[in-house]
Amino acid sequence: MGLDFSGLPDLAVLEQMKEKEQISEVIAPEHVRMHHDHQNKLKSDEKILLDQMVSHFKNFEDDFKNAAQGAWVKNATDELKDISNDLEKIQDIKV
Repeated sequence: MGLDFSGLPDLAVLEQMKEKEQISEVIAPEHVRMHHDHQNKLKSDEKILLDQMVSHFKNFEDDFKNAAQGAWVKNATDELKDISNDLEKIQDIKV
């Protein structure tokens, strides 16, 4: 009765598996670092844009109060404040 090695992968398959493992060990960490760098840049850009939008809304609200007249002005400025507050809340959300 001889030994049956038919269930074992052949040498070529083992070499391919080893090569894939080596490639993953070299490339994957760099890819993960690049992904995190890109993600951090997007978060930074998003914060800058949200800050600018909040600032523009507040400036517009001030200019609007000075230029507009009538009872509807309070409702409009309240809505502008709500939008500014919503934008500021977006910044507080952690992804």
